[in-house]
Amino acid sequence: YSLELNPIGQFWSSVKGKMKHHCLIKDDALSSRIGEEYNNVLINDLYNFCDQSKRQIIKCYKRSPF
Repeated sequence: YSLELNPIGQFWSSVKGKMKHHCLIKDDALSSRIGEEYNNVLINDLYNFCDQSKRQIIKCYKRSPF
């Protein structure tokens, strides 16, 4: 498994990273916080995740080291 080859994994890594910076308050529900961070991911970030995965897949195909 390689996160660099999986844009969905990169997306969730980004969401989890953003959530780590803010503590949950008693009244916060985890699912609502996940939804908030999910909606805060920029469309440009999604393109970058896919582009990064594409570049890494090409490197793997050519058997180049990451």
